[in-house]
Order: sequence, then C-alpha cells, then structure tokens
Amino acid sequence: METKQLSPEEHAKSLGTLQRLMLGACLIAPALYWLGVINTGPVEWLQSAGFLTRSVTDITTSGFAQLFESMNSMLLGLVGGLSWGMLSALCLMPFTRRIAVKFLGSEDALQMAQEVMHVAETTPDFLGELVAVTVNRGGFLSHDESSIETTQGFYRVLGRVGNVPKGAEVTVLDGSLRITSDNAVTKKYTLLK
Repeated sequence: METKQLSPEEHAKSLGTLQRLMLGACLIAPALYWLGVINTGPVEWLQSAGFLTRSVTDITTSGFAQLFESMNSMLLGLVGGLSWGMLSALCLMPFTRRIAVKFLGSEDALQMAQEVMHVAETTPDFLGELVAVTVNRGGFLSHDESSIETTQGFYRVLGRVGNVPKGAEVTVLDGSLRITSDNAVTKKYTLLK
C-alpha cells in the first residue's frame, strides 16, 4: 500500500491542528473540575497536606465574613481549575514531540512543518501601497487615530501618522501596521480593529 506524500504546507496545517488538539486536552481537566466531575485537585491536596488553610466559618455567620468566605471559595475554585490545566500540560509536555512525529510521519516532516509555520508567522502580509493618510484627533479623554488608505483597502491605527510618502509599502505583522518608505525606513503603528 502506497502512502501519499504531503506538502510542507499540509504538514504545517496538520501540526497546527495537532497543537490545537493538545491545547484542548489541557482544557478538559479544568472544565471537568469546574463542572464537579473531578472533585479533587492540587488545591485540595495542598489543603489536606496543611499547606493551605481550610475555611471553618460558621454557616450562621452573615455579612462581611460570609461575603469574604464566598469570594475565597470562588478564588480557590478558579486556582484549582487552572492548576489542573497546568498539571495536564506538564504531563503532556514530555510526549509532545513524539506525538507530533507519530502524527506527521517522520522527524523530517516535523522539522519542515515547524519551518513553514515559523516563516508564516514572521513574514509580513502586504496590504498595498500608501494612497492617503487622514489624522482623526481624539477628544479630551481619547487618543488620536489615523485612517490609512492603501491600494487594497482602509485601515485604522493608533496615533498620528506623519511624514510618510505616498506609494510607500504598507504591511502588517503581529498586529502592527508597518509603513516602509523608499529609503528603507520603517514606521510601526498599532492596528485597530
């Protein structure tokens, strides 16, 4: 039986799917803890060992003590769920690479997929050439925004955009809009949604 060779892009897509599945696996234990299916966890283990104090407030107590008690139990529940998430991530960590190699087929396929993902994450997306910039002044308690028109669309950024020539290359990477002029000077602005 012949197996089909996947392209590096397909390997990267498969690796991304695997990473999302493993993250989902780390979220299952906290969800089960918060829903009450798992009724013990690292916080309860620390309480039984004596490292964390258990609350012994009387039920008939009212007012501020009861409010503090409910906030304390809610905080312990949140920390308990998060600790289950970290515990499951720590249990999966030694096997992640093995699972990825088994899932993709070989060590070379894993390295190729990681390289493709790295290139995709570090390569800026081209948004066109700069056509016009409009500065919208903020009010008393707000900030200035600028509207940037490119050959491919309109974008809003935080702050005042100035001294950028028309026709400059506009790219986006990691949530920041970058305008690169002809003399290779790049200005970065925070992109607004």
